[in-house]
This record gives sequence, C-alpha cells and structure tokens, in this order.
Amino acid sequence: GGVGVEVKYTEGEYPYGKQEQRRMFSDASPYHHVHARSGMYVVGSIPTLRTERFKQVWRNHLLGEAMVQRGELARFTSVTIFPAGNEHFVRVMKEYPLLLRPEMRARVVAQTFDEFLEVLGSAGGSDRVAPWLAYLRRRYAHP
Repeated sequence: GGVGVEVKYTEGEYPYGKQEQRRMFSDASPYHHVHARSGMYVVGSIPTLRTERFKQVWRNHLLGEAMVQRGELARFTSVTIFPAGNEHFVRVMKEYPLLLRPEMRARVVAQTFDEFLEVLGSAGGSDRVAPWLAYLRRRYAHP
C-alpha cells in the first residue's frame, strides 16, 4: 500500500482557476472517472466534493486512488497534516470522511502538527533526532 502525506497551511478555500474548474467539473475528466471507479464515496457526493471547500483534499485523495486503479498500489491512505489553529482544515477534515462510505473512512487520516509531533516523539530514535524534533515543535506546534 501507499501513504500520501499532504501538509496544509492554507486557512481557507480558494477559487478555481478557469482550466482547473473545467477539469474538475467535467464528467469526462480523469477526476470524475477515478471517483466513479473507486467506489469509495457515498452516492451523490461528487457535487459537494467539487466545491472549493473540499477540492484540495478530494483531489489529493484521488491522486492516490488513481495509483491503486493503475495497479501501482494495493491500497492508499491519504494523510493531511495541518496546524491545530487552522480552523478551516479542522472543519474540512471532520467533514470530508463523512463523504466516504463508512468502510472507506479509515483511508483518510487527519493529524494536527501537535498530534504528528507527539507520535514522532514517542517513536524514539537516536539522540540526533531530539534537536530536530525540538525545532519542529517550536516552529509548528500550536501554542
């Protein structure tokens, strides 16, 4: 299997570019075909997934799913890491899994930087890791 990690700093949705919008909204697009073949999403979810609110997360997830469909991976999990204070992604990452069929929701993981750094810290490692982890905590952890 594979894991795709996306780190998000954007604090809101942003408008589509013209070409991007044509691609994302076309029923002939690769996005639409990967979505339809995946069987991951609840029926009728595509109009919601195409919104500016979900387009970033949906598109990233579809990239991994396309690899599964081409036989490059047996399974794909999409991980999104974002600052705890990023209210936009806190909300989006609670809502996005609800657009997936219940048995597919484990293929999406949302982690704040704080949670991610906690996992890294508990993994142990050499003494060389400690300064790097301290830097990441200072730089990215929510105060």
